[in-house]
Amino acid sequence: MADGPERKLRVEVKQEARAPFALPSLGGLKDILRRAADVGNVTWGRRFQARCRMHGFSTVDAINVIRNGRIVNIPSFDTARRAWRIYLEDNIDGTTFVVDVGLACEEDFSDSPRVEIVTAFWRRGRRKEVQEWSDDDDQHEGA
Repeated sequence: MADGPERKLRVEVKQEARAPFALPSLGGLKDILRRAADVGNVTWGRRFQARCRMHGFSTVDAINVIRNGRIVNIPSFDTARRAWRIYLEDNIDGTTFVVDVGLACEEDFSDSPRVEIVTAFWRRGRRKEVQEWSDDDDQHEGA
């Protein structure tokens, strides 16, 4: 195949996706997650549904963890989902239950937060709750 002026290569420049909203404080994030759970702005995908069937938990368990659980990681921005990924855990029936959620960035955090339950699982033991993070902590900006 000959190279010529009729053949043009199109070069796409990929820009790294950045979170359109800054991550709120720990207390603010807990309030946002509770609000999403309370108004029913929570969705879940096939992976979560499959794990429910396999491991014997339900959407009710996951919603309760979103409402009452502890945040156990510094949230990271997931470029594929365009959401802040957050791990929450709580004790359900004597066992630690962990829920991995994505807080969507297309929505305004304060007016109508939207949460997607990515997956969930049982864990032995408990992790320490995150106490706080700062704006200059670059751990929460990578995917």
